[in-house]
Amino acid sequence: MAQVAEALFFDSMECRESLYGRKIVGARIEDRALSLTFENGEVLRLSGAGRCGQAVYFNCDDSVAKIVGGRLRSIELRPDETRCMGISAPPAQAFLEISTYECFITVRAHRESQASRDGIVLLIVRRQLH
Repeated sequence: MAQVAEALFFDSMECRESLYGRKIVGARIEDRALSLTFENGEVLRLSGAGRCGQAVYFNCDDSVAKIVGGRLRSIELRPDETRCMGISAPPAQAFLEISTYECFITVRAHRESQASRDGIVLLIVRRQLH
């Protein structure tokens, strides 16, 4: 099974729009990533990073299987402004919302260190399985 990977930053509007409407046939959450598999064999891996290389962990109270079978509607990362360490400190936690036309799930993303002044950056890696 060969894989071709292309790293794309989340803020790329073209990347987000190219994914919308695709049918999700698999979803899996790991400590450091969330993977979505589409019916065309493409895998989308969502992971996070801090600017200083800090790991970002993901966890979810919902079942990620809830979105399987639906068509992707949106992916949004929203900072948790209530958890800021100070007025100028970026949040150490964020919420990743993945929605289909039928439902959505919310995944918490949090940095390993709360003391860092880095925000959370979402990285999207697309792979085509052959």
